[in-house]
Amino acid sequence: MAARYLRSKLQAPRVHAESVFRHRLVGQLAGSSARVWLLSAPAGFGKTTLVTQAIEASTDDVAWFSIDRADNDAARFWTHFAAAVLGNGTELEELIERLDADHLESTADEIVAVIERRGRPLTLVLDDLHEISNEEILETLARIVTHLPSNLRVVMTSRMDPALPIGRLRAHGNLAEIRAQDLAFTVDEAGAVFGSLDLQTVESIVARTEGWATALRLLALSIGGSASPGQALDSLGTDRSDIADFLAAEALGSLRPELQRFLVTTSIVDELCPELADRLTEQPGSLATLRQLARSQVFTDLVDPVTHTYRYHRLFRDFLRQRANEMNPLVFADLHQRAADWYAQSDSPTATIEHAMAAGNDELALRTIKEHFSAYGQAGRMPTTHTWLEMYGLERCFADPELRLIAAWVTLNVRRYDSVERWLELADDEVVTPSYLAQRHAVRSHMARHRGDLGEALHEAERAVATVPEDWPQATTRPR
Repeated sequence: MAARYLRSKLQAPRVHAESVFRHRLVGQLAGSSARVWLLSAPAGFGKTTLVTQAIEASTDDVAWFSIDRADNDAARFWTHFAAAVLGNGTELEELIERLDADHLESTADEIVAVIERRGRPLTLVLDDLHEISNEEILETLARIVTHLPSNLRVVMTSRMDPALPIGRLRAHGNLAEIRAQDLAFTVDEAGAVFGSLDLQTVESIVARTEGWATALRLLALSIGGSASPGQALDSLGTDRSDIADFLAAEALGSLRPELQRFLVTTSIVDELCPELADRLTEQPGSLATLRQLARSQVFTDLVDPVTHTYRYHRLFRDFLRQRANEMNPLVFADLHQRAADWYAQSDSPTATIEHAMAAGNDELALRTIKEHFSAYGQAGRMPTTHTWLEMYGLERCFADPELRLIAAWVTLNVRRYDSVERWLELADDEVVTPSYLAQRHAVRSHMARHRGDLGEALHEAERAVATVPEDWPQATTRPR
């Protein structure tokens, strides 16, 4: 019987001529005595490229097996495994003739025995091992990697840690690991991608992409075309259809619909704990889902193990938010309202204001600004309150006397002195409280002191004291 397998699955991909050689990572792998290498990271981080660079720098014989979902058929898997190791010939055909679908583990043992008899060092690459979910295949692989012959190295690339004895291999020093944080391009490596771009631009690109190889490559193609570096950088995470298409196919495409909905729904916040995720999705059990996403490396990272706080990769989050923006406007607003309510209960004013504004809930946004202004002012955090006012809209503040006073104190403390007086102007027929007038004089006293006019500063201070109402501590929003 002729051996049936796809030769294209057994050929190592060629390294693209323009690929940046990853010296630090190739050196890290080459310097390891571990006989199992695991490159585990999300899609597009350059796992396969790094492996091809590393094995080209090695003197070992190489066997390559590119795995796809159809290889969960055990007979198909071990046929391709054997073909990768044995090569086309009589030995392979005879082995496949003896292949027994009910005893495939014996076939695996026979393949390993052939490797051991040959004696020459062999590196076997199992590319995209995350595609395998067949427990029998994984159990046999686990036995192989635990009891490797001395002349065999196994290299695995995967988007998630495979169900193999990773902990045992690590504990015995038999595992070399390369993960997303290792594969992320450094500024120096990104500089090699973008050639003559200045350092500051490259640093901005690395910060925005978090060193993600695919984004760097796509951005480099844009810069090589009609887009300027600034335009290409500005487009990251917004109208980049190339990145969106990749993420849609590679990050979301393989997930169940409920996981896709979870990701889109929870992407509206910057960081995510299980309680907040439960509130957004209106479903319990978010911790298990977040752990699954992080374990599967769907661009999800654990930020704080104590509070179980997670975050999505920046470009992935931007992509998901574009999907969220396509929701029914009422559903989208309700989602932000849930976030605003949760942040309000958690005493997180900035996030409360941001999501209240997105939900169209001006009342909650204004109430939060007024409630927290004094405490933030006393803590020396006036720039934060200025951000709140900008989020609400500075011009809109003129309609509310209390907001005008807050804006006056804020612009004074952030040293935008030319803008202070405009916040203190009153309409001819406007009636204000004594508290308002006292603070108005107090602001002007500070301004006069800034100008060096101590006489005017004293005069305004005296007017403020004369106007102070008896219930000043309760009636004022002035920071002490």
